[in-house]
Amino acid sequence: MREALQNLLYARYPHLYRQKDLSMSQTCMCWGFACHSGWFGIIEALSKTIVTLDPTVQATQVKEKFASLHFYYSSKRTNAKHAGVRAADSCAEMMSTRRCEVTGRLGEVMRSNTGWYATLSPEEALTQTKAEGRPREYFRVAKSNEDWPPPEPDLAARRGYSKAGAQLVLYARHIACLSDDAVLDFPPALFDLADVALHVISCRPHRSKPARPLVVIKRVIWSDTAGLSIVIDPNSLRPVAEAIAAENQTDHAALSEPPSTDAEIKHLKSYCQGAQLFTQILSSKMDLADGRIGPVDDDGNLIDE
Repeated sequence: MREALQNLLYARYPHLYRQKDLSMSQTCMCWGFACHSGWFGIIEALSKTIVTLDPTVQATQVKEKFASLHFYYSSKRTNAKHAGVRAADSCAEMMSTRRCEVTGRLGEVMRSNTGWYATLSPEEALTQTKAEGRPREYFRVAKSNEDWPPPEPDLAARRGYSKAGAQLVLYARHIACLSDDAVLDFPPALFDLADVALHVISCRPHRSKPARPLVVIKRVIWSDTAGLSIVIDPNSLRPVAEAIAAENQTDHAALSEPPSTDAEIKHLKSYCQGAQLFTQILSSKMDLADGRIGPVDDDGNLIDE
């Protein structure tokens, strides 16, 4: 990442990145942000979300790994209290696989002829293929055949969505977690962000776990003042919490006091809040014409194209 953007993040979130001045024997933050500048918007949105939810968090390493953003941190709070941070981190990681790490434009995971994975736009992939010195030729990675999460639509399709088309695809991909009277009203450029947010907020169980109820989403709406808002049905939290508590009774049978349903509800509320807040913040940094989050200038603002 460009030095000016790194310094901007350090200045805006000094406590979160206070380990930047420690030695390499104490932290990996001494290396700075080990990714390109195209993900600045995602990192900035994640940073703002984290300091809002849990001021005790300290970043220990921020880097690209296997074509996605990895944000490592420590916190003085318990798992239940910083569940929102984990949800926001999940959103950021998933979103990073849909935006070019170099330019911030729409991208997808690619693999080079030398085995290197990166999330790039087609234009940036072509640029690197023609680069002098050590060029790499990039190819699209085959989509997964697993049932969930369904692979994101092809980049060409995501670039060409109409408003109605984006909402229809989102509804089809998340029909299991949308209420019968769900309202979807957002610019097509925000499809990727809405898709990621619904995947995280619905709390789908891991494939190794039995099926369980999902957190129900009532509205996915955009406004100039609030950004992209995800509104959940609060009545859907208890069935999900009861199912998770039942799983924990089995998984943590040796514990004297396994987490209760009420504790899981509190955990779910915090978790959903983290994803909702991240979504609102990042949506305010995206270009509503094409969904890009870059390129940005040295003040972190989108450059007009």
